[in-house]
Amino acid sequence: MWCDETEDIKNTEFPELIHNRCLRLDRIKAILPINGHWRREGLDFLEVQLHFYRGMVKAYEPKARSINKDISSEVVDGVRQVVKRVPHPFWLIREVLRYGEDCVVVSPENVRSLVKEKLKTLCQRYNLEISS
Repeated sequence: MWCDETEDIKNTEFPELIHNRCLRLDRIKAILPINGHWRREGLDFLEVQLHFYRGMVKAYEPKARSINKDISSEVVDGVRQVVKRVPHPFWLIREVLRYGEDCVVVSPENVRSLVKEKLKTLCQRYNLEISS
């Protein structure tokens, strides 16, 4: 959900998404009515470019109706290049890691760097040494 109140957010790694909130219904203790209008545009998004390789070039199914809607999807020189709207990198990274070496985040750099950090942590947990 899109939220005006952002003062309590400590992590501003993605300032363009600061208004997006995920709420767990089981943790909501009270709901108070307020005067105002709902924001009709919904969530804020990042545009993220992904490249898919090998079997994923043909197997990737474009997402036209999900919250992570694909803006474009085309094959260039044997690589499926997808640009999608992403409301939060957390969900994207879960999807990307599922595809393994057949999917790479190309841009924006802050999302790409976040995936790299997740992969480094994963390697450390399995005592794998990697070079930068």
